[in-house]
Amino acid sequence: MGLRERRFSVPSSEDDALSHALAMVVAPLCMGLFGAWLDARLGSGWVFAALLAGMGVVGAFVSAYYRYNARIERQDDGKPWTRRALARAGGSDPEASA
Repeated sequence: MGLRERRFSVPSSEDDALSHALAMVVAPLCMGLFGAWLDARLGSGWVFAALLAGMGVVGAFVSAYYRYNARIERQDDGKPWTRRALARAGGSDPEASA
């Protein structure tokens, strides 16, 4: 990809830092606000707000972890250190034989 294409391309959600940051903030915030609304309707104190906000935080970090691993696997595909590990495992590349 040339400089011109890179400059005028629209960032994807996979590589855009803003979308990652918003996913880390917005999901727990929305879930916490929904929990606060639910607590107000049911009169249950802060139980649902804390529970749903905690689930939002855990979900955001799990999502970030799996996105990171998928990105690293895409970047490492075909690199020398991955080929050596495959050869040590005693197998051939299943994608190459297909």
